[in-house]
Amino acid sequence: MTLIGQYYDGYYKASGGVETYITDITKNLEYEFEILTDAIPGYPLLEKTSRRVTIRRFKPYNYALTPYKTLQTKKILFPYRVLTDTIRMKNKHKHLKEVTYDLVHFHGSGVGGALTRLSYKLKSLKLVETLTDFSYVEPKLLTVHGLSCLMTDNLLVKEEEMNFINQFENIICVDERLYIFLRENFTDKRIWHVPNSVDIKRFEFIPLSKDKNLRVGFIGRLEKSRGISLLNDLIINLPPYVELYVLGAGNSTDIEKFKSQVDLTKIHFETNVRYEEIHEVYRNFDVLLNPVIAEGISRVTLEAMSSGRPVIMLNKGNRYPVINEKTGYLINYNINELLRLLQYLHESDNELKGVAKNARETVKKEYSKEVVIPNLKRIYMNLID
Repeated sequence: MTLIGQYYDGYYKASGGVETYITDITKNLEYEFEILTDAIPGYPLLEKTSRRVTIRRFKPYNYALTPYKTLQTKKILFPYRVLTDTIRMKNKHKHLKEVTYDLVHFHGSGVGGALTRLSYKLKSLKLVETLTDFSYVEPKLLTVHGLSCLMTDNLLVKEEEMNFINQFENIICVDERLYIFLRENFTDKRIWHVPNSVDIKRFEFIPLSKDKNLRVGFIGRLEKSRGISLLNDLIINLPPYVELYVLGAGNSTDIEKFKSQVDLTKIHFETNVRYEEIHEVYRNFDVLLNPVIAEGISRVTLEAMSSGRPVIMLNKGNRYPVINEKTGYLINYNINELLRLLQYLHESDNELKGVAKNARETVKKEYSKEVVIPNLKRIYMNLID
């Protein structure tokens, strides 16, 4: 049977993201899969999750992936993390040179954490580029889920990401902005735009229920890139007719910092909700606030729309399929503008219902797994054959 490797450093049960992307592939394509990822405490090094899927984890443990503080993540042990990251990468290379895959599907930049930070401090990418040289792996495919260089002026960040991507002749972008950017920078590559898929049966359309309050939800990492400052402003200025549900993800440092900055008595607050339960969560909202700073969309936007929950995003770049006042709402990064929108939605009984139906239909036609997964299968078949 055809054996495909899925290479991603941080594959473990979390709220959506790349893990869900990989899981969707392994569940819906009839191949044998090995997921190659970092070892973390509490997970076996070799785990058979189904008849066709095995997770292979590489030591030393990557404590940076754990959601809680440990001795190994303290700043004083930075040299230890550099050493363990280096050993782990060498173990992955050793495995890739010993095992024959019909295709290796890479995700992300191949390495990060302490090695990348050290390279930036030294202003030299020689070490990280040596450890992320996968030129010997063939055939291979890369999915770009995001690019840090689009959110910073640090030239080393762009150099590192572009050099890594340049190893690949076949590249998938989950976001149209990424697709356009890479097409402009790599004219000799085969690049496809294949968006994230949504299980529209799991994230089924649930009609909005009538309630005296407007129920607003937030799902995401509690960090700057997710627009946390706007969320904080909303909590401070929370209108009496708004119920706010915050489902935050992140490590213990991010969570404790958020809790220290807001009045938790004003909101419904949960952390690190299991992804297996997330489809139930959308039913608690009328509208989702997703003020992510970077352009494009995220999986949580598509899942909310599929569930019939319009999404509020920042009016920055291409936010399709969120179309203002048709499938969702686009605002500037301004608390007063957000408060005006929430007041309008609270006072307009039928406004959200029409937008909710449009959002669901758009996701069903363009982003359902029945539409997206066959496109991935065609790319796989082309590379394997």
